[in-house]
Amino acid sequence: MLVTYLHAVDELLVQRQPGIDLGRHVGDLGVVGALMLVACLSAVLLPGRVGTVVRIALAVAVGSVAAADGATHVLRMAAGHGGGADVSGLVEAVLGVALIGVALRIAWRLVRSPARARMRWARAGVATLVSLTIAFLVAMPLAVGTVQVRLPRHPVAPPPDDSYQPVSLSTEDGLRIAGWYRRSTNGSAVMVLNSARGDHSAAHRHASLLAAHGFGVLVYDARGTGGSEGEPNGWGWGWAADVDAGMDFLTARPDVIAGRVGVLGLSTGADVAIEAAAHDPRIKAVVADGATASQFADRPAGALAALTTWPMFATAALWSGGRPGIPVHAAIGRIAPRPVLLVASGSIAVEIPLNREYAERGGQTTVLWSLPDVDHTQALDQVPDDYERRVLGFLRDALQGP
Repeated sequence: MLVTYLHAVDELLVQRQPGIDLGRHVGDLGVVGALMLVACLSAVLLPGRVGTVVRIALAVAVGSVAAADGATHVLRMAAGHGGGADVSGLVEAVLGVALIGVALRIAWRLVRSPARARMRWARAGVATLVSLTIAFLVAMPLAVGTVQVRLPRHPVAPPPDDSYQPVSLSTEDGLRIAGWYRRSTNGSAVMVLNSARGDHSAAHRHASLLAAHGFGVLVYDARGTGGSEGEPNGWGWGWAADVDAGMDFLTARPDVIAGRVGVLGLSTGADVAIEAAAHDPRIKAVVADGATASQFADRPAGALAALTTWPMFATAALWSGGRPGIPVHAAIGRIAPRPVLLVASGSIAVEIPLNREYAERGGQTTVLWSLPDVDHTQALDQVPDDYERRVLGFLRDALQGP
């Protein structure tokens, strides 16, 4: 636990991301440290089997966070891009795995305690069930919540092709965002919003499709990724400010006619596209490809979803100090009468049901295109002709008229 905390101090304060002030995370780390201290005292002071169970759960929780956070640094080092906080991240990964191993060893010793054979088998069954429950309700959510705000920064990717020119966007919170722009030949422009990884490399095919049909195209690295300042956040918290900066750029372009600017978001970018359009009337059309849930308020219905998503988003908030913007289900109702096209695929179980709810809340100007046999955000690759027809037809009608 101490190593995880020291690594967080190293990463967030000592070797902080470019554009981040020294005092940004002091308060957040104080809260995390206090929670860790209370957890440790509880584990030490609670007596008997109750204390042992608490220690096992605490070891699994902390080990999961440490292993997940450290794994992002291990992968970065394996790719040859290591440095700075990656060294302490490597140590954290090793100790996180070791801590989980210690927890399993303690649990196994409880099972092997003197008892009749039948009782040992019963205890083994209970221990297995409890372990799976802890893994599903604690370890996995904590690990995902950690990784999403600890995504390693990849080297700056080249633009989709040589026709793109580098641009620099300035956000209202003082960050410099790296972008690349290709001029419009039809008077309309689209900003392409990225998936959780954040940088523009995964959006090249969508950008090329738009450019081939005359749209001006702005691709960019989300804050904390690629060549942009700030901290990464795979949930898209704070990305709406990046989109605002993109709108400032596009609406001032001489090759873009007033009122002909839209956004196309992929996965996390789809959530952000809806959030940004809710408060920015300059966005005249939204294509949200793969919107799901970027915060607890947008979780699927049911107690199980609440139990798994709350620790995930709470962990992300604690480690990042960030907070989500408007929930998708609330934001989409504020976009009308501007049109929205929701593209929902079937490889993520909750994606189509959530988008049905979003379409209903969006009203008559929101259209849902369900693709149950297509993978998440892969419609352009798997059904290219239909995607080109539906998405380009939607953008032409919305930005250029019939």
